[in-house]
Amino acid sequence: MKLSSKVFAFILLIFAIIIPQQVAADEKIDISFQYGIDGKVQMGKGFPLEITLTNQGTDITGDLVIFANPNYRTQGNIVVPVELPQGEEKTVRVSVPGHGDNFYHNQQSNKDSFIRFYKGGWEEGDEVKLSSDKTFRPGYFPENRLVLGALSDSPDSLNYLKLTKYNAESVEFISLEETDLPEDSTGFEMFDVLLINDYNLSTISLEKQKALKNWVRSGGHLMFGSTPGLTQQLGELGDLSLLHINDQTSFDELNIFSKNENENKPSFSNVEIMTGDIDDKAKVYYSDHSLPMVMNKSFGIGEVTQFAFNVGSQTLSSWDSYPLFWRDVLQKTVDTDIHGQQRYMMEELSFQLGNIVNAFPSSFLPLTALIVLFIVYLILLIPGLYFLLKKLDKRESSWWIIPSVAIITSVAIFLVGAKDRIAGSQTSDVSILSIDDTGTASGYGAVSVLTNSGGDYALNVSPGGFNPFPLNNDSSYNELNLNNAMIEKGQEQTKLTFNDVEYWSIRSAAGDIPSIDTGKLSTELKIENQQLIGTINSSLSVDLEEAFLLTGTKAYSLGEIKAGSTVEVSAELNKSDTLISAPRQNIASSIFPGVSNSVYGQGGPDSKESLDDWKKQELLNMMMSYEIHQKNLNQPLLAGFSTDSMIAIEMDKKQSNSASLTLITQAVEINPSLEGDFTLTDKNLQTDISILEGANANIFHNGMQQGENFVAVEAGKYKLTYQLPDQMEMDKVSVNKLQVKLSQGNAAFSIFNTEKEEFMPLEDSTITFEENTNEFLSADGSIVLSFEKSDGMGNPEVRIPAISLEGEYKK
Repeated sequence: MKLSSKVFAFILLIFAIIIPQQVAADEKIDISFQYGIDGKVQMGKGFPLEITLTNQGTDITGDLVIFANPNYRTQGNIVVPVELPQGEEKTVRVSVPGHGDNFYHNQQSNKDSFIRFYKGGWEEGDEVKLSSDKTFRPGYFPENRLVLGALSDSPDSLNYLKLTKYNAESVEFISLEETDLPEDSTGFEMFDVLLINDYNLSTISLEKQKALKNWVRSGGHLMFGSTPGLTQQLGELGDLSLLHINDQTSFDELNIFSKNENENKPSFSNVEIMTGDIDDKAKVYYSDHSLPMVMNKSFGIGEVTQFAFNVGSQTLSSWDSYPLFWRDVLQKTVDTDIHGQQRYMMEELSFQLGNIVNAFPSSFLPLTALIVLFIVYLILLIPGLYFLLKKLDKRESSWWIIPSVAIITSVAIFLVGAKDRIAGSQTSDVSILSIDDTGTASGYGAVSVLTNSGGDYALNVSPGGFNPFPLNNDSSYNELNLNNAMIEKGQEQTKLTFNDVEYWSIRSAAGDIPSIDTGKLSTELKIENQQLIGTINSSLSVDLEEAFLLTGTKAYSLGEIKAGSTVEVSAELNKSDTLISAPRQNIASSIFPGVSNSVYGQGGPDSKESLDDWKKQELLNMMMSYEIHQKNLNQPLLAGFSTDSMIAIEMDKKQSNSASLTLITQAVEINPSLEGDFTLTDKNLQTDISILEGANANIFHNGMQQGENFVAVEAGKYKLTYQLPDQMEMDKVSVNKLQVKLSQGNAAFSIFNTEKEEFMPLEDSTITFEENTNEFLSADGSIVLSFEKSDGMGNPEVRIPAISLEGEYKK
């Protein structure tokens, strides 16, 4: 009997060892993956990821968890539910918000640190190892190059784009197929520009069409060539067409491609030019034979550029000078920061949104009440108690009375300081939204929770188009682990789960809002006798508790604008005000003077009382600094603050209160008093800088955006553009005098003559043109200067010329 017991125990031991090995053998999943396009992505930007799973074992269901770390401020785990029948292969396509250089430079990174599979769901934590012989790291496009993706049924006809340049760097041209397109707008972020030409977009899935449209709304730049039936071919994107085609024509000569008379140009008679009605909000950049050839328009906070012809025409694509035309088009229409600036912008944008949304009123202790309690305890209770007990001859009771009073006082101080946090968890949301002419808003938002206990916190955040991604509080790099926040994206909402949250801690997330229906503001505003008068009619879904008109460096208060109301406007203007220029980046300081400003995320509000104004100023600064508005309209803005929530947050824990703040902007047209003489300076003009030439050319700082008179650049050749307000129709403008004042510095300047198609050197400190002055003003209302900086190792600052022009405006 004793022997049989030992045998039985031995058999049990053998089974205990063998059975787990057999279970593990039954759970085997092979994995392979494809990053971005052809294995390449842009660092710090979203990209599509294709994952192929092959189940070599039994049926299994669980979660695929993918780690993402776009920059030092954001990181989290994306959750994708997967069902894998035995022996089957499944391909999962997901859009990843990106990986930053901290991830790239981590030599320990491998597939296990990036992607894992959890049987039964990530909550169970039962990991199944993934088998793969593939290397982990993707390739990265050079940060200083424009990434241009193209969809065309004739991709070879667009090969000339490989020869064109943007900011003196070759373009990264990628020919795309339908399978390359993601079903989420985040995956399109790896493209700076997407070109559609001679391609029936309506044949691809509706999800991909909507994702592409949302990408444009969130700041993408879409270009397309024109062919008959274009609107139908664009499918869901048909309303983005700027030219409503009704006919076509052709010409032997087209001067938009080249004005060099000595050039051997082909006959353009085979290039079909589409004609029709142009969108009244579109801006024409190139025209020929009195027809619009290249048009541009804001769409959300992104842009659409349309060509009136097939850009892959054989006549054009085989012409040697065609890439030069495209260089000019890209330089003029595409506003994309290269050299990594856009990636760092998103890092700072996330960080600053996090600072704002994390500033809860309860974070400010009621110091006055606490000091009073402490003084009462130290000065009144202790001495008073001593004399009282002495008088009553009860001093021996002090051993229990003094500790009791200390405990009661401590509890009172705690309750006063923590009363807002004890009641329950608090939530906060902030957003910056730009409304277009259809009443649809796009922008960025952030959500936050201040917990009143420890544990896991799950937040359901809507609308479904909002793409929140967790903010990293300590800026550290942690590879995939279940303590990172989990993101589960659905059609109607996104679920954020923050794991193992500490007591009284803050967790937050930020991201883009591609599309949300808000309604809009309809205006009838004009200037008469140095007064701004008219009406504003609101069809917004929310009230604006405080609204302003922003133009130049000035802001005019409009008071409260309630949803569905009509407001009468009457404001006195200074003599120099024309109210036709777009606002400058430092506009917020004129609305909230003296409020502490957190430049680059530093600083904060001085007190609980100044918190609201601080948040508003920060949102305004961010809106201007990161151009979260329809910037290419070059118009004044209506801006208003609403405390009505645009972002809904639901949680399964006790919630004490919530706070919301949204900055809403919309470009506005004002009928200016322009007839007669006018004077404009660079303060009234929109300014920009771009690279013309230079292998090492780089723009470190564009001070013109902040109203400064300098830029910081590396050695190279650069272009400065001074743009007149859009509301000045160029065919009614006559310039009589143009003056350029140069500062002493380390650069040589020239001005572009539009008639001679060449730059003329500016050799004196003050240059005044009073004859043939219109030759320096282009058809689109811009004055272009260039400068060359040669001392790359010297002072990077270059003083920008001051410009003034005088002229006459005829109605």
